[in-house]
Amino acid sequence: MSGGPGSAERVEGWADIRFLDPTPGLIDEFIRLVEAAPEIVEAHRIAGHYDFIVRFCAGDLGAWNSFRQSLDALGCSTHSRFSILVEPLK
Repeated sequence: MSGGPGSAERVEGWADIRFLDPTPGLIDEFIRLVEAAPEIVEAHRIAGHYDFIVRFCAGDLGAWNSFRQSLDALGCSTHSRFSILVEPLK
């Protein structure tokens, strides 16, 4: 989390998302969902164990949970993990 004296707390972090049974239509829906979500400030399609990495920044974890529920509503099977920023170093 970041913030300082007089500033509002916010939650920043990254989520790695992997589709267990991806289809081109599902990927397109996911991209539209990411583009519409203000709490997602960066998103990248990646190669490796996960399909996407997204960076989120919101007032609290409720915004991330809302995005996650929207992802679940797509009807896809996913595996995700996320990391919360504790302290920026550089």
